[in-house]
Amino acid sequence: MQVNKHRVEPPSTSVGCYWKKPTLSRVGTTLKYITVQQMSKKEVPHRPSTSALYTDFILEAKKRKLQHCELIKYQDDFKHSNVMWYSLHCFIMDQPPKIQADVDNLVDIMKTTFNRAAISAIEEATRMQYKSSLWYEMRYGRITASKAHEVSVCHTPDGSLVATIMGAKIPDTIAMKRGRSLELSVRKTVSTTLNKKIRLCGLYVCQDNPMLAASPDGLLKDAIVEIKCPAKAKAKNNYLKNGIISEKCKAQVQLQMHATGMKECYFCVADSNFEETKNVDIILVKYEDNYVNNLIKNLYIFWKKNIYPILYRSTSL
Repeated sequence: MQVNKHRVEPPSTSVGCYWKKPTLSRVGTTLKYITVQQMSKKEVPHRPSTSALYTDFILEAKKRKLQHCELIKYQDDFKHSNVMWYSLHCFIMDQPPKIQADVDNLVDIMKTTFNRAAISAIEEATRMQYKSSLWYEMRYGRITASKAHEVSVCHTPDGSLVATIMGAKIPDTIAMKRGRSLELSVRKTVSTTLNKKIRLCGLYVCQDNPMLAASPDGLLKDAIVEIKCPAKAKAKNNYLKNGIISEKCKAQVQLQMHATGMKECYFCVADSNFEETKNVDIILVKYEDNYVNNLIKNLYIFWKKNIYPILYRSTSL
């Protein structure tokens, strides 16, 4: 009887996968948000709407000048704060449908809108970097310097790289945690070695290509500072080998210099035993104009083809 029971049961391969990714999980990766109707294939039954409570709430929220209420953000007369408006999502949402549908025209408008004052305001407001929610919002939909090399060699339009650019979270590894914990100490060591004061900075949006951005680990008067803290001695080769920085790091610091307008970068790689040795290798990297021009050309093509369509869909719901 038990044998017959198992015989008539459907094979395991005929059962839907329990790990199938739910629609809601796409929010924050390939979608900024979704509507209730999009969460299910079934037709949502219509129920009589009673908007009195909703209307009263909105009126009271406006009266109190609430700025952090999600419902308020979807009102036709809502205006984002000056800096928040430079989020790509908010900026695109604020454009007429005709402009949204023409990416080249939109980019031209972006280039005239993101002037020095705007870029300075964004940088100042995001100096807390990963501790700031605004920093993440400004990175959303933008290709940042740390992803520049990956993007320049990527041929997958809908993979994990695109998801990361669109806000998907990256697993917080032990190496990443170590880097954050050592960054302040390494910065002090570099400052002492160079005998120069390093100041913290936020996100720099590229004025000539506002879909690109960079967040150096520090700034000098005439150079940027980028710090790497490998957890193991072998991992150092991922950043620096025989005095030459890796291709990934080269793309990163070159775009950082372009975004900040600096012509030099102090590329600093801490010893894997920095806690004991306090040793840091410091390499001076010069800005390469031709390299950056070619890099930006490839980054823009990727953004226009693979990133903007997602931004456009998310702002057209």
